[in-house]
Amino acid sequence: MVVEVTALLGAARVAAGLVQDVSGLVANIRSGRFTNNDDAKRALEEKMVALQQSLTQAGQLAKAGGEYASVQQDVVELLWDCERAHGFLKENSAAANAGAADPRYNGTWETLAQLFESVDRRREPLFREADDRILWLNEKDRAQISQRLQEANSAAERASQAVRSKAGSDLDVNLRRIVDELRRVQSSLNDTLRKEIFGSLGELSR
Repeated sequence: MVVEVTALLGAARVAAGLVQDVSGLVANIRSGRFTNNDDAKRALEEKMVALQQSLTQAGQLAKAGGEYASVQQDVVELLWDCERAHGFLKENSAAANAGAADPRYNGTWETLAQLFESVDRRREPLFREADDRILWLNEKDRAQISQRLQEANSAAERASQAVRSKAGSDLDVNLRRIVDELRRVQSSLNDTLRKEIFGSLGELSR
């Protein structure tokens, strides 16, 4: 689902204006046994309905922020696992590419397989659910982030194959690709959170 942040911000500002209108209508309702407040009550009811609708729309902005933050946290955790696996591979590249004759070879690949179990465990729900779970703020975010996640997922599948076949150079290339794409995803999510969502919420508090 795509919801333009400008529309959400506009709805919130409308809601703020309606609150002032409601306050004014309440002040115009007079007490007294023979006082006729029908017109004021009718106007108040109309404003209350509009206020409820606007607040519901404005609430989507906060919901979207929560969803972006949740996906960002998942990306950060997966990125950390990938960087850890890549760091280990770089430190042990000689052993990983030495062949079975090297006594360190099998142990190195066993450790890489263990590290990649965590990568696979984290990546599957992220790549499977990310596109459906985010309340996208605009089409630009949807297109950019979805494409980068697809690229990262493809690289992760190739990296998993490289671990199974013990292909050190292939694993290195694909881990670099995963890390690069996830960093871009993290940057995009962070920009939307800070500039669009938090920035808009900050304007509402003024």
